[in-house]
Amino acid sequence: MPPLRRQPPAVYGEHGVVYVHAFTVSRPAQKTKGHVMLQSLNHLTLAVSDLQKSVTFWHELLGLALHARWNTGAYLTCGDLWVCLSYDEARRNVPPQESDYTHYAFTVAEEDFEPFSHRLEQAGVTVWKQNKSEGESFYFLDPDGHKLELHVGSLAARLAACREKPYAGMVFTSDGA
Repeated sequence: MPPLRRQPPAVYGEHGVVYVHAFTVSRPAQKTKGHVMLQSLNHLTLAVSDLQKSVTFWHELLGLALHARWNTGAYLTCGDLWVCLSYDEARRNVPPQESDYTHYAFTVAEEDFEPFSHRLEQAGVTVWKQNKSEGESFYFLDPDGHKLELHVGSLAARLAACREKPYAGMVFTSDGA
């Protein structure tokens, strides 16, 4: 297994240095014993109660690149990691485990998506959401209720689809040129 690579610090704060570390392992996708392996962490989607406050925190304070924002969300990146901030009114009123859209998405190759998602369905995983956006996705829970997603696609593909059909109030920024 190749060594972990630490990405350079992403932000220099007003009162010192704030480090945002991302670790990546570079290796090709593999199959073991007939099973598809996940390729990488694809993106994080965080349910937020105040979109402006969250964009300010993630973009201005932590220094993530802001690619686009719209009435109910924003797309940012930290190195190769794609972060989606998704406004969730329920986040203000209900405990997160009962309401929010926060989840961890893993990249899977397009040709492996169908057999992998079928294998998960056959194993009886709980499906927590149906896909409504660009790229094939399968949303499921792990045994402890953590929200996970298999995803085919990238932020570049999502932004291209959004340029064709933007979300309400969507504005693309120079960071996402």
